[in-house]
Amino acid sequence: MGESVVLKLVREVLHALGTRLAPYVETASPSTIKWSGIFGVAAFFVAVYTFRRGGRKPSPEAADLSDRDGPASSSSGASFHVTQAVQRASASSLQKSTSTPSTLSQRIRRRLKGVHKVTCSLSGVLFEEGAADALSTSATARPAAVEIIQALIGICDVYFITQVTDDRGEEKAHEALLKANLVGPEGVVAGKGILASHKSLYCTTHVGCTAIVRQLEPDLHIESSVEIVKELSRFVPRLLHVNASGAIVPDGAANISATTGLDAFFGTTA
Repeated sequence: MGESVVLKLVREVLHALGTRLAPYVETASPSTIKWSGIFGVAAFFVAVYTFRRGGRKPSPEAADLSDRDGPASSSSGASFHVTQAVQRASASSLQKSTSTPSTLSQRIRRRLKGVHKVTCSLSGVLFEEGAADALSTSATARPAAVEIIQALIGICDVYFITQVTDDRGEEKAHEALLKANLVGPEGVVAGKGILASHKSLYCTTHVGCTAIVRQLEPDLHIESSVEIVKELSRFVPRLLHVNASGAIVPDGAANISATTGLDAFFGTTA
């Protein structure tokens, strides 16, 4: 079979595709067209074929067909409608991509733009227990907070600070962190979303907590104690005060934000 015969067959196939697909592309809405797979390939070749035919003199048979069908069936018209449909589908695809729910990590990155080091007091933030002496009895991690802190560990340099009153409280807190997979065992290399044990720090007073934070010099400190928030507002660029009402600290500095919880601040849904 000669080359001219093969080219003729290809042109006939493309012409047939153009005749069948152009009306469909013209009338179909973008949401019903999936520009991928075999249809996308076919549409591409149809557009190229009709564009190339635009500058050629039509054959007698094509001229007769054009005269009978009118201007709407011309190759340039088909090419125009194919192009318009491609543009509509592209716009629809872009709109869908921008409306796709963002991931938790993406939301954290947007919220904490420019933040690299984070210190977090766990009482009242991760743990339901807000008082240091309560941890001597139990340490209950909030599931929503666990998920957010795991994601935060993968993004920033994070340090935990837990205020306790005795060794029993430290033991309870450490067990809860191990159970929640937020801290790794001693000597074990931390994995994704798991903090190295030496970054989980303990203190017995508000003064001790404040001193640790100032020494670490974080970009953000997360805290449930209003006294500590006020004290650190002069030294830490950003503070997040977690409290039951989500109220802003009275007469607080401009670098203090407030929320009812980490899930409310970062969001568990888009």
